[in-house]
Amino acid sequence: MFFRRYTFLYLLLSFGGFASISAVNTNSKHSPSGKYEKYSLKEVNLEKELELVDAISQKMTEGNMQAGSSVELMVGELYDGSWNTSTIHLNYNNDKGVAEIDCSGFVAPAVGRVTSPFGWRRRRMHNGTDIKVYTGDPIVASFRGKVRIAKYASGYGYLVVLRHSNGLETFYAHLSKILVSVNQEVNAGDCIGLGGSTGRSTGSHLHFEVRYLGKAINPENICNFEDNRLLVEKYAFNPNTKQYSSGGREKLIARVKSSSIRSTASRTKSKSSKTKYSYHVVRQGDTLYSIAKSHGMTAKELASLNGISTRKTLSVGQRLRCI
Repeated sequence: MFFRRYTFLYLLLSFGGFASISAVNTNSKHSPSGKYEKYSLKEVNLEKELELVDAISQKMTEGNMQAGSSVELMVGELYDGSWNTSTIHLNYNNDKGVAEIDCSGFVAPAVGRVTSPFGWRRRRMHNGTDIKVYTGDPIVASFRGKVRIAKYASGYGYLVVLRHSNGLETFYAHLSKILVSVNQEVNAGDCIGLGGSTGRSTGSHLHFEVRYLGKAINPENICNFEDNRLLVEKYAFNPNTKQYSSGGREKLIARVKSSSIRSTASRTKSKSSKTKYSYHVVRQGDTLYSIAKSHGMTAKELASLNGISTRKTLSVGQRLRCI
């Protein structure tokens, strides 16, 4: 502290901000309080100038502290001042209404194909997107943020949770190794862990979640993971909207309802009439994606309609229902 004060004062004096002191008069009196009463050239209240140096130094220190806590400052009110580094899922206040979330700084957490999308899976809600990675592959932060969780967490395996200044929290699960620690700040694109298959996992992959005030958001509504292209710079979050992929489930439900309406109308015209569905017989070289495209559907819609996974290998001669 002594060195900092006098170094700073020396710099101020060198630039002419204060009166120049060439030498202290040998006859100067030194009071019990430690203040010099006079100098050879000009009276200068050294104590006041030292107080000024201390005040400037304190401001610089406070500024550095605030810069290092920018994430907490920007979202502290949103999360009601909550910063819990032990509990993964917290009961946040979701009554804050619609929000516009800045996603412009998004970076894809890993390079790989989607192996399991967000949504219902085997009668359970899958709150994230699974991306194929190999053990040891780098996993990076999607936004600049601060580490809230970094530990082994049952089904998640080795898990990292980051909170970001845009209000989002991102989850990175099934890691083989964690490379960050709690309260550490990271930039978008920084490596925070390595891919793996820890926890409830049947193969090496990244389980990636995006949450706002604890509510899961479909990551595929923000990024197209096929080419890691950002879909929206401003994401409109509505706590009352279901977060299915690009409206895919809603479109499928609408199609099924539409088909049901047409079928009902047909039965009223003729009791003997039967509801007819369109089927596709798999030929050599067909893929789920090519079949879906030819029928104006997405691969996920086609797979859901037939109760199969998008990863399933099709067999020649297999019949797939297409609405």
